[in-house]
Amino acid sequence: MAGLSRDRLVRPESVRMPASDGMELQGLLYMPDEASSSGKTPPVVFMVHSGPTAQARPIYNGSVQYLVDQ
Repeated sequence: MAGLSRDRLVRPESVRMPASDGMELQGLLYMPDEASSSGKTPPVVFMVHSGPTAQARPIYNGSVQYLVDQ
């Protein structure tokens, strides 16, 4: 873990939502701990991938963890 604490990492939740054309979209939602307990709406960052062949997986991503921690 190169000095990182596993306790500080945010684990994503798999979410599904309808697209405007009726298709179902699936994504990973990373919520900052403080935002979920404070009632404030956190900023949003969308990271788009190119479909099933490049699907998003809940693996460690330093950029995502940094943004969620801010």
